[in-house]
Amino acid sequence: MVATRIERKSKKRELREKYGRCAGKYEGFCFEDGKLKSKPDSNAVVTYDRDNILKLRLTEKAGSVWEGILTMETEDNGTVVWQYVAPEGRCEFGFKRCIWNGKDRIFLVGEKLDGFGQEVLIKHA
Repeated sequence: MVATRIERKSKKRELREKYGRCAGKYEGFCFEDGKLKSKPDSNAVVTYDRDNILKLRLTEKAGSVWEGILTMETEDNGTVVWQYVAPEGRCEFGFKRCIWNGKDRIFLVGEKLDGFGQEVLIKHA
């Protein structure tokens, strides 16, 4: 029983150390003509929640804001379930796939039908 608790705490600590590194402030860059834009289209904040769960809040330059729960399914891949929270009354939501490079970049790929496409979040140094 004691050994199980120690193992569980050790596993939680390991996950916090691994995914806690993902937390921070990011700038979001979209693609144009297959190339990454030189100026950011958004700002994002990623926070570590628990285990393999992160929270993401992204503010677009136009002022719209969406929030998502990022669940890491493998060491560097996960899914974001997101919805717009501003402007009030905007009712859009969906899923995005994400790839984390383990350091300073999160690659987001939107659903094919939602028109939001791909975005790269680059962490502030």
